[in-house]
Formats: sequence, C-alpha cells, structure tokens
Amino acid sequence: MPTEEACIQLKPGKLFDSKTVSESGKVPVLNQSETGFLGYHDDVPGVVASPETPVVTFANHTCAIRLMKQPFSTIQNIFPKVGKPSVTDTTYFYYAALGRIVLSDYKGHHPLFRRAHIPVPPLPVQQRIVGILSAYDDLIENSQRRIRILEATARDLYREWFVHFRFPGHENHPRVTSSLGEIPEGWEGTFGDLATIERNGINPFQFPDEEFEHFSLPAFDNDRLPTIELGATILSGKYCIDDSTVLLSKLNPRIPRIWLPAQSGHRRAITSTEFLGLKPQPGVTREFIYAKCCSDEFAGQFGSLAIGTSTSHQRVKPGNLLVMPSTLPDRRIISHFTKLVSPMLADCQQLRSQIQNLRRTRDLLLPRLLSGQIDVKAA
Repeated sequence: MPTEEACIQLKPGKLFDSKTVSESGKVPVLNQSETGFLGYHDDVPGVVASPETPVVTFANHTCAIRLMKQPFSTIQNIFPKVGKPSVTDTTYFYYAALGRIVLSDYKGHHPLFRRAHIPVPPLPVQQRIVGILSAYDDLIENSQRRIRILEATARDLYREWFVHFRFPGHENHPRVTSSLGEIPEGWEGTFGDLATIERNGINPFQFPDEEFEHFSLPAFDNDRLPTIELGATILSGKYCIDDSTVLLSKLNPRIPRIWLPAQSGHRRAITSTEFLGLKPQPGVTREFIYAKCCSDEFAGQFGSLAIGTSTSHQRVKPGNLLVMPSTLPDRRIISHFTKLVSPMLADCQQLRSQIQNLRRTRDLLLPRLLSGQIDVKAA
C-alpha cells in the first residue's frame, strides 16, 4: 500500500533554524541528514519519541529517513510519522520505507514518498522482521556509542594538556604572554609549523588497477565525518592521500569534518577539492593534528577564516590556515599524548569497519525479508 495509507503523519511542533539552536541542550534539532543535528534547545520538544514509541522522519530534500527514539524537534521540511494502528508497526515502517525514494535532484520529494508503495504483511510477520533487522542496528548503535566515548576521551585529554596546559611537568614550564593569551614559553607559532597542506594531484595512470576509499561530503550533513565510498576508481577523486593525512573540510567551517584514512586495510584514499589534506610536520603526529582539529578552540579560529557570500558557500583558503596563530607544544609532549590517544583512535577505526560490515549485511537482508525471499520463520 502507499506509505501515506500505512502511517500517520505527526505535527512537528515549533520549527527551528540555525539562529534559534544552541551547540548544546536537552532536545536535538534534526537537519536533512541521516544522522546529524542542526543543534539543540531546552524548550518543549516538537515530537515526543522513545525506544518504546519511536517516530520515523522523512527529509523532503535529501530523502533521508531516520528512526528517532528520543524527543526531538526539526527544521522545515522534516516530516515525522508513526505506523498506523493495527496496520503497520512503526519500526517496520522505517525499514520498509528505506530507499523507496532516492535523491534525483534538488526538489521536494515528500509527495513522491507519500505515493511510494511498501509491502505490508501481517503484524506478526512485521514484528519478526523488525526483530531480525533491529539486532543489527542495536549492534551498530552500541559501536557508535563506544566511538563517541573514545573520541570524547581523546578530546578531553587534548583540552587538558594543550588548552588548559596541564600537561605532565607543566609545573616546571614557565608561561609567557602572547597573541594567543598566556601560553607555555616557546609554544608560540602558526598552524603551518604543525602541518602542511597536501596539494599533489593524481596521475590516473599511476594506479591503473587499484581501488581506493573515496571521501565526499553529503549535503546538509553537520556530522564530523564525511561519507565513504569503497572501491572507487582513481578518476572519481582529485587528490590522493595516505594514512598519515588528516582530512579537514573547507565547507561549513563551523563544523570541521575529520577523518583518519586507512580504514579497512587501505593505505591510500582519494578525495575531492572539498577537503584540505593535512600532513604533520616532523615530530608532529596525525593523532595530535586530529585532536587539535576536533577542538572547539580550533573550530572557532577556523570559522573566523571563512570567506564567502553565504554560510553554505564559505571556504577557508589554505594559505590563511597555514598562517593562523597556534600553540606549538614540545615534541616530547606530543609523543606522550600520541601514545595515549593512538589506541583510542585505532579502536574507533575498527569499530567503524564493523559498523560498515553490519550495515552491509543488514542492507542485504532487508529486501529479501520484505519480499518474502527469506522465510522469516526460518530466519
């Protein structure tokens, strides 16, 4: 039946935009991406959801579908829905609706989504399908939670050592006044003293048979991470980067997108000109550059360098980034920091690989379960 007959559309409540959200708060505000938030607020949530009573949302311009299990609010053109009583289970509706409408161009896709048909088996069959697919999503969510904890720990350690300057031995390190405020003596410099920017283009004939990870940025996505396409050809990217490179997006500089390459055993990746490829200077490590770029202090400085006519078209020129004032920690302290943080980030990489495998398996199962190709009783 059409999705509009298989669900009930909810009112989204008060709508928010970039001017009315905060960086933190009790209630997240959904954007047009599959996972990101525009920001947060502490008002009454527009939609009440919970693990027991989830809500499905459809993004009008990106076709992103999400299953929300916590109270939330939205921007314009996000449509919250729940399954119709005695007809569809809400979580089943989420799985059945995935991929029914794909992005073709920039327009409103909600009318097409409402008319799109989904299979609607009896409720017991729906619930059995949900049980199978939810097991994968629960594992994915658990891995994502572990990643958030590990990354938060790394950021907290960076802030303690290199923002508050409470690194080991700081008691014996005098401080001086600088353009960055009071910092440890000998630590004043520029970002170019910590990293260079990779500008090497790709010779397509240099890697004729090799496949790469390809990094790109989805529209409307405020997450820190770019999307990754596995098995891309060399012609689909602009720059070739290795596993010592940290990627930093030039788009929407208020929210840097950071990634350490070499996932899934790959030693090289390709990326478009949307990114700056940061190569650590001698004695500086990718882990330190990564942690620095994830800090709020760096995001504020980076954002102040942006130029452009609108938020969505702002860019940061590489030359401006290299001369940006920065603290230059002692290389021995950077080495100590790296020894502590490197295992955390390696665990994050491993967890992301597991998440990719889980999603791939779930996505293979989903159409077979919905079509009846796999007997849910046997599964």
